[in-house]
Amino acid sequence: MKVGAFEEDICAPIKVSAPPDIGGDSATEGEELFVPPLNFAMVDNGVFRSGFPDSANFSFLRSLGLRSIM
Repeated sequence: MKVGAFEEDICAPIKVSAPPDIGGDSATEGEELFVPPLNFAMVDNGVFRSGFPDSANFSFLRSLGLRSIM
């Protein structure tokens, strides 16, 4: 299956600036790196699929506001 441009954009790590009062473990103060799990993609509006996440993916998954993970 060919990966579309939309899926490539979603699966790339995203760098965002955090508010200045939140400390981070990253090398650059005030920035957090969101890393989606392997094979992450949107199936339908609000429904996602991926491989098994690890600790590097938790901030990304938290940002989605998920209610359930199966």
